[in-house]
Amino acid sequence: MNKQLTLLLTIFFAIAVPVVAQDNEKKASDLFEKSLQTKDPVKIKEYREEIIRLAPESKYGLYSRIWEEILIPDMKVAYKMADNLIETYPDFARGYYIRGIIKDNLGNEKSAIGDYSKAIELNPKEDEYYYARGWTFEKLGNYTTALNDLEKAIELNPEEANYYAERGWIYDDQDKFDEAFADFNRALDRNPNHEEALFGRGQAHNELGEYEMAQKDLEKLVSINPNEAEYHYELGWTKRSLNDLEGALKDYNMAVEMDPVEADYYYERGIIKTDLKKHEEAIEDFNKAIELNSEQGDYYYVRGIAKHKSKDKKGACEDMKKAKDMGVTLAQSFIHKDCK
Repeated sequence: MNKQLTLLLTIFFAIAVPVVAQDNEKKASDLFEKSLQTKDPVKIKEYREEIIRLAPESKYGLYSRIWEEILIPDMKVAYKMADNLIETYPDFARGYYIRGIIKDNLGNEKSAIGDYSKAIELNPKEDEYYYARGWTFEKLGNYTTALNDLEKAIELNPEEANYYAERGWIYDDQDKFDEAFADFNRALDRNPNHEEALFGRGQAHNELGEYEMAQKDLEKLVSINPNEAEYHYELGWTKRSLNDLEGALKDYNMAVEMDPVEADYYYERGIIKTDLKKHEEAIEDFNKAIELNSEQGDYYYVRGIAKHKSKDKKGACEDMKKAKDMGVTLAQSFIHKDCK
């Protein structure tokens, strides 16, 4: 009887375990598709956690586990996991896609393009792959190919706001402002709170000297996301252009607080403080900018101006000579006039 029971149990587990595994992988596959359809980050995380619980060694489980590593982030671990995913499932397009994203983040753009291209070869109907490859081509300055990829992504999914916003940035980089505005507007038609589209349109308005319109976009942007240093920096620049120096100073203060290692933020804030006749505070900002990036001749030039206004002629002339040596042509006239 015991032998018979043992045999029955052995047969049961031999049949049941693979069936349960197959059932779990089917559930994981369904959840995986749901995770690709939603834009809710909370839902995506829930789906991925459940996929990992159900089928951790399936392609869906491995893919979800890689995203967890990316979001920690631990890119080197994620890279190894992506290699393993591709080795185990060489026909799984999303394996190449996610490895491309990792390579992009590690600064290996050319190799990332190879992975995106392989993903497209395996699944040419997936718009995300063209978008990712187009974004990478843009980073490399290959605008024509980037536009081709973005146009394909839009053809496949014409309601995705991200694609229009990214194409708008490519046009903006080429000073094709009409096309850029059209695409930023298309993105905002689909998502009125799209940050990249608002930021891009606001910056384009600034480039054209349309400061009131830029301010409108950027004010809305910081109301949507008040915790992004770059948004406050651009808004500060806009307010400075409108001669709202106190308003500009407020936004530059926010930018410095949020990102205290960005030299340009101190540089621009120092210029505002110079205009407000806060010369000693301005010099402190220029000192910090130079500490963070000593290769910018403009930083020495503006510090020289601030020192001159605070009656430090010797220090001003030293900075102007340094700026001149670094190619700042305006420094020459100051030296000729004030450094004899």
